Amino acid sequence: MSKKRLYRRTNTYGIYAISIVVVTVLVYALLALSAPCAVSEELNIEVDVDAGTCELISEEVVTVTPPPEPPPPVVDDGTDLGLFSESAWSLRNYRIGRGVISSFSFTADSFDRGGIIKFINNMPHLGASGYLFRGWFSEEPNGPVLDGDRRCEFYHMDPNPWNLQWTQSFEDTRFDCNLGYQARELYLNVAVGCWEGKGNGRCTVGVPYIRDYHVTFYPEWQR
Repeated sequence: MSKKRLYRRTNTYGIYAISIVVVTVLVYALLALSAPCAVSEELNIEVDVDAGTCELISEEVVTVTPPPEPPPPVVDDGTDLGLFSESAWSLRNYRIGRGVISSFSFTADSFDRGGIIKFINNMPHLGASGYLFRGWFSEEPNGPVLDGDRRCEFYHMDPNPWNLQWTQSFEDTRFDCNLGYQARELYLNVAVGCWEGKGNGRCTVGVPYIRDYHVTFYPEWQR
């Protein structure tokens, strides 16, 4: 009596289908790992040869937050505007470097007086780009706006001309930035940038303006 050998029919089409799926998943995984999207996935594949099927299981999705953009550099080039009671200083065609905040120290000593800082320039209008020129007073170079008072700063797409009004008085005024009734060192800061919540939104916060910016500014007395 001869013995018969039993052969199990191989599901060839199922194996081909599984191979294609596995190769596709591996290619996807390699592309995902090599892409700069900061997302990694752990991929598991369950294969049923008899049924000719496979199942892709994605687990433990980890999103890595990219590091924040470095803050813009601050240029405090030692330019001291001197005493505000003396109007001898002026900065003509001053170059603000691309992506740079320029800060200038001065001594606030103009008690019971007021005036303006006048800004003029011949640069292209910033409006279409979304970038804005900013000027503000602070207690430190590139520090927070003086006393958190929005009258102590301004944003403008074309400061030509534009005035930053100030006073140094016991009494508050409606439109002027009050520098305080004491002699102290303060800073005048200027920069061109893309500012959060400002402008038309056509620029990206943290990305510098495309070029240097030239501006002239000097004090004028009102009273």
